[in-house]
Amino acid sequence: MTLDDFATRHPPQPPRRALGHDDEARRLTPAEGLMHLTVPPAAATVRATPTGSATGNQGRHLWAFLPNAIPYVLESAPLASPPLAAGPAKHTNLTGGEPACCAGELWVDAVDDSMLYVNGVSRRVQEKGMSRNLADNYGQQPSPHQPAEGNGMTR
Repeated sequence: MTLDDFATRHPPQPPRRALGHDDEARRLTPAEGLMHLTVPPAAATVRATPTGSATGNQGRHLWAFLPNAIPYVLESAPLASPPLAAGPAKHTNLTGGEPACCAGELWVDAVDDSMLYVNGVSRRVQEKGMSRNLADNYGQQPSPHQPAEGNGMTR
């Protein structure tokens, strides 16, 4: 399935939650760490396996399905300039506050950068159960590493 096909089946929707600060609608740039998923391997300066703990997830990236791209960024947004008012990036920082088809979190495996751990956790963008499609279309590779239990992770 192409991104166009996906967007046709799951049209972009506006954010479900109001912005807490104006800069939550600021679209981050490549200079601020914004990347795009295309084909393996995934680019990431911080790689990790998800821990299942809300406070212990180094390497957590946010992703969004847009009709023409799948942007992602390290949630801590250390390259954002100026720094984001709320601290970590929001899904709306991937979309500029514009509609998205779905969104969630991902981690790039610490050992195998073609292995992604993906979920559909977003308070602003409805995931629609499509994180599996991201994993399937990105191209899963066999790995001896096991994903964290729970959290709706798709490997």
